[in-house]
Amino acid sequence: MMPLTANGYDRPELDDLRDNINAMFIKYFGDGIDLDDEQTPGMIAGILSEVDDKLESLAQGVYNSFFVLKSSGANLDDLAAEISVYRKPATNAYVYLQIDGYVDPDSPTVIPEGTQFSTPDGQLFSTLADITITQQATYVDSGGNTQPLIDDDGNPLGRQTVQAVAMDTGTGSNVMPATIVNPVNSIDGFYAVTNLQAATGGMDAETDDALRQRILANRKSAENSTPNGIQTAIKNLTGVTDVRLVNNNTMSTDSYGNPPKSVHLYVIGGDDSQISQKFFDVLPPQTNTIGSVIGMATDVGGRQYTVLFDRADTVPIYIELDLNVNSTVFDTDNGPQAIKTNILNYFDTLNMGDKVLYSKLFGPGYSPAGVTDVAVKLGTNADTLAETDISVSDFQLAVISSDNITINVIEN
Repeated sequence: MMPLTANGYDRPELDDLRDNINAMFIKYFGDGIDLDDEQTPGMIAGILSEVDDKLESLAQGVYNSFFVLKSSGANLDDLAAEISVYRKPATNAYVYLQIDGYVDPDSPTVIPEGTQFSTPDGQLFSTLADITITQQATYVDSGGNTQPLIDDDGNPLGRQTVQAVAMDTGTGSNVMPATIVNPVNSIDGFYAVTNLQAATGGMDAETDDALRQRILANRKSAENSTPNGIQTAIKNLTGVTDVRLVNNNTMSTDSYGNPPKSVHLYVIGGDDSQISQKFFDVLPPQTNTIGSVIGMATDVGGRQYTVLFDRADTVPIYIELDLNVNSTVFDTDNGPQAIKTNILNYFDTLNMGDKVLYSKLFGPGYSPAGVTDVAVKLGTNADTLAETDISVSDFQLAVISSDNITINVIEN
């Protein structure tokens, strides 16, 4: 019989199971039976108690499989599927690339969909749409003056922006700003490429804890046209790591500058076209959307509509740790890398608007054996670091890469 109580499943300890088996032996064979572990009856009792323990483990697993907070693995997947929520696979990061090319009226510079660009260390990104450069662009110089965009020889340049996706999955594809700078293929008319913002949305396969949180969020607020339901729907998309919706249902402009009766969606990660379609699917009719990303969505009748939203800005963070270590214990080869990994894991927990807490960086610093003292500095500029928290706006995300972490080791 399963030990169900008013407090749930109360699994007996192995010693308690052995005591129950011993009591049964005494009941059927008398008080004189020798149940010492060295004797045959005691050995049999021990084996039976271990069998009971395995059965109790199985029974407890079956019991827990009915509950989101206790279930795991495939059982948790089954619970999620009942409300049409599915574990997110490992995903690729997305990024916007700024591409400059020469302006030639007779032969426009064309960057076809699928063109690849890379970081210096070989991270590959592929463009998701065709772009054509036909007109000279302008830029604002340091003095605030608008200037025509030209190369070093004075030749006119045009500029276009296109979304690209990482070729590899995982958090390692979330590269920092200004790192995607190399063309992989030879392109006629190409001049330069860069990413003004960090790549975001690269994820490892969704963990049980993350899936549990999404199941609970979907139970609390299912996908629908309410503000919470819209955020739930977008968060369920593969590659999306965070969402924030500003719903201005008043008749005046709100504190963020959004016009009356509008919704402004901010997203981290995910594909533009998937976000646009899902956003449209759950929006109330005649809703005014706000944003710089222009997406297209299709209704059930095949008609197309324009949907606007925004990407959260990324704020690169730089961190420097000074470690005092016991040289006989500290692993100089693996210790610094372990610290960097733990710092990256901390940043993976941050959402839009979350400040980077100075105090949270001491745990990673002390994580390797042999560290006796840690000093931490951080900032948004590598040259101006301080012992302080870093705040970001409501629609910004603090990001970091391994290259942005400096570890100085002082051996004692």
